Amino acid sequence: MITELHQTLVAGNELALSVGVLVETLKPGPPDNTTPAAHREPAKPFDIDDYRHAIADHLFLRSLLLIVIALTGYVIARLVHEWLALRLVRRSQ
Repeated sequence: MITELHQTLVAGNELALSVGVLVETLKPGPPDNTTPAAHREPAKPFDIDDYRHAIADHLFLRSLLLIVIALTGYVIARLVHEWLALRLVRRSQ
């Protein structure tokens, strides 16, 4: 039990050290002139209209698909109904 506890503490220590190295590598805060991120072009600002248009297009296509599925189901149901009605009428005669 003590051996397992020791292994757990060693693994936790290694994890803490690797997180410390990661934090030092990323250097949180404003970028200085030596980081590659400072040399990049500024990104395009977020435009809510792009998101809104994408959602509208997606909803339109999904709605159109739903309508097509519903109409196909309706046609199949009507055909099955007519076929069963004709079959029942022939049996009753």
